[in-house]
Amino acid sequence: MPWLKLTSKALYLMEGSQFLNKVDLDPRDKPHERSLQLPISWFKSPDPPTGIVVALSCPDEPTAALPPSPPPAPPHTSSPKVNFALVPDPWKPASKPHLTVLVQAFHDQGIVDGRVLAYAAATISRESSWNPRAVNTTDRAAKTGFPGAGLAQITWKDNYRAVGKLTGIDFVGQPKLMFDPYKGLRAKAAFFQMNRMIPLIEKGEYESAAGIYNAGNPKFRSSYTRNVAVDTKKWLPVFTM
Repeated sequence: MPWLKLTSKALYLMEGSQFLNKVDLDPRDKPHERSLQLPISWFKSPDPPTGIVVALSCPDEPTAALPPSPPPAPPHTSSPKVNFALVPDPWKPASKPHLTVLVQAFHDQGIVDGRVLAYAAATISRESSWNPRAVNTTDRAAKTGFPGAGLAQITWKDNYRAVGKLTGIDFVGQPKLMFDPYKGLRAKAAFFQMNRMIPLIEKGEYESAAGIYNAGNPKFRSSYTRNVAVDTKKWLPVFTM
């Protein structure tokens, strides 16, 4: 079960004796004070931390847990083909340059299910309109240096770090890599994996998956979750084996 550990340097999301993620403490004007951006997403996960240990004296900081390797694509399983003629009309011109990249990026992250690709296409359509240079300037993450960017639209430093561990791409050191369509879509696939959205998508529970994606809660409902669920069904015929 995850738990929290606060030291003089960082807040750690722990499992056992190793940390899964961390948020570094920032200096303040007063030399004996530190601040941090509370990582809300940790508490919205399906298995949130329920306790905290405050280390009054901590000579050694926790060590990182080994990140899980991206699951390989199933052997002898090809990726779905893209039927461009069936792309929903509003998105045909904008999505065309990126659909084969989407299939390749998710394949390289071990995902070859057409339903997951359809769901990803629905979220991209809603969030970035298939513009790989899109930046969300309206939410709270916009001023942190880790905004919703590119086709992935993943926010916050802790999420950049987490998808970086799963993909092997340094999104924290180089946040602008989110603007690269292939790398950004690898990050999107990893975000689906780490938030356990794929089993929901495979069962057709698209709105529950959208609740996790949008608010970290499978029970969350809004016009966004409803629209994504409807749009996913429109994209399903596009990705066929």
